[in-house]
Amino acid sequence: MDQNTPFFKRIITKPPMFFPFVALFHLFMLAYSIWMYRDLPVFSIDWISNAWLLVYFTIWIFVCDFQRWAANIYLALTVLNIILYYLLPSHSRVLFTPPFLPVYILFSFLLLWFYRKFDGNKRVKV
Repeated sequence: MDQNTPFFKRIITKPPMFFPFVALFHLFMLAYSIWMYRDLPVFSIDWISNAWLLVYFTIWIFVCDFQRWAANIYLALTVLNIILYYLLPSHSRVLFTPPFLPVYILFSFLLLWFYRKFDGNKRVKV
């Protein structure tokens, strides 16, 4: 698959099928979180968790294109979330870490499984 192929076609056809499904999961969790916080002011501190989910979703879109830098950022975000989860007091965890941390750890293991194939140019053979 060359770089001249449209981006949205590449992120669907290039990776194994569960990568786009994980992107849909991220999108669903972001939409659900926005819906849950819809009554709060947009610039309140409660929306920080939505910002985390937006970053996770955006980075995963580039992971679906098998960009190594995106995989590195996703792994770093997950490590940062683990650190914040254990260092912050329990009342702040809700704000600064997404509620689906075990799922993101599972997705990070998925990235590590395919990491050597992340070069951005080849179709992955599973």
